[in-house]
Amino acid sequence: MPDIKQFCFNPLGANCYLIWNGSPETVIIDPGFSNPEEKERLYSFIEANGLKPVAVVLTHGHFDHVYGAYRLCDDFGIPAYMQPEDHPIMTETLAYAQDLGFKDEPLHVVTKDIADGDRIELIGLEWEVIGTPGHTPGGVCWHIPSVHIIFTGDTIFRDTIGRTDFSYGDYDKLIVAIMEKVMGLDGSTDILPGHGGPTSISHERTHNPFLVPFNEKEEINWDADGITINGLE
Repeated sequence: MPDIKQFCFNPLGANCYLIWNGSPETVIIDPGFSNPEEKERLYSFIEANGLKPVAVVLTHGHFDHVYGAYRLCDDFGIPAYMQPEDHPIMTETLAYAQDLGFKDEPLHVVTKDIADGDRIELIGLEWEVIGTPGHTPGGVCWHIPSVHIIFTGDTIFRDTIGRTDFSYGDYDKLIVAIMEKVMGLDGSTDILPGHGGPTSISHERTHNPFLVPFNEKEEINWDADGITINGLE
């Protein structure tokens, strides 16, 4: 199993994860550090453990998840991956981040485009991009099937789901994406969300109040083309 270190950054309490797999090469998920102290905490851990960042992967473009991405990519000369639909979201939300207590100057990171269904080899593991629009238009989950781990950003948390009350949010799209693309994963899959503590697919199937229909057999139909839930395809 790979090693994972979680940090909680910025006034909004966004989770940032480091993952490495038997070598110093490390992927960083959602580096939202927002001031010199948080940056030093992350960089000190990297140095103390002899790690070598090779990529940043972003679950979506909200500033609390991308705020430190530019500096991280620039300092280590590494790429950042994000779905392009969230480029406008990044630009828009970075503009007012400092009003919410973010201290450093906001800088827009240039990202490599990804798309739903892409498979990318990083640190000796295959990462599957699962498009989960709804919280943002370009939100994704990063699934590592071989080790039963999924980084969900703000798509799903323990016992709840991401907000959809922003102007670009879409509750129906988010629910369908979660039900069709995430809840069908192996129940032992660990969910590492963008805020709060970890959970699992099996726990969310049986405890998440937003996903109650998942276990109501009369409401759900499994077939070769996916899931039909309450008439939603």
